[in-house]
Amino acid sequence: MLSFKGGLKFFKKIFQKVKYRLWISRYMEYVRKIEKIVKISEGLFVIYKSCKEPAVAPTKQQIWLYLLPSSPPNMAPLDTAVHEVRHRLQIEKRVPLITKKELQSFPNFLKMFEEVEDKGVKEDEIDAAICAAIGSLLLEINEVEEFRQLMLYSRLPENAKDYVKKFKVEALLLSLH
Repeated sequence: MLSFKGGLKFFKKIFQKVKYRLWISRYMEYVRKIEKIVKISEGLFVIYKSCKEPAVAPTKQQIWLYLLPSSPPNMAPLDTAVHEVRHRLQIEKRVPLITKKELQSFPNFLKMFEEVEDKGVKEDEIDAAICAAIGSLLLEINEVEEFRQLMLYSRLPENAKDYVKKFKVEALLLSLH
């Protein structure tokens, strides 16, 4: 018979596995949805045990691999999917990165950009994080064409200020540190 402490550990382990599978399932669904929106071929999902964070990588055969982490990351599945597909587009389509110039009318994002840039975070990571914050919100409110413009052409929506909340910027800061 299980002790109380042993029973809690057992249920916690089961909960963590269910949480992980739900996260992976939702992440994969979002990646497929985004691939269709931006009209790119489907990548393959690979569980990579030593991978702590999701990643995307091309193969020599031009097949894209989405490396699944061994445990769910702190970011939401939709934010993570947008982030990883943006990295794929940066490499595959050579999309222009969002720069400080485009962020002049978004003071919260500009401040975040400058803070993490000073800490040595690469521009492609900052770009993907900004796309994840704005892009996930655009998808949540079904602004598909604006999402496509953001992902493929780095065009920030004119009304992005109305969508982006300060907490999203702070969450991004935490994810980039």
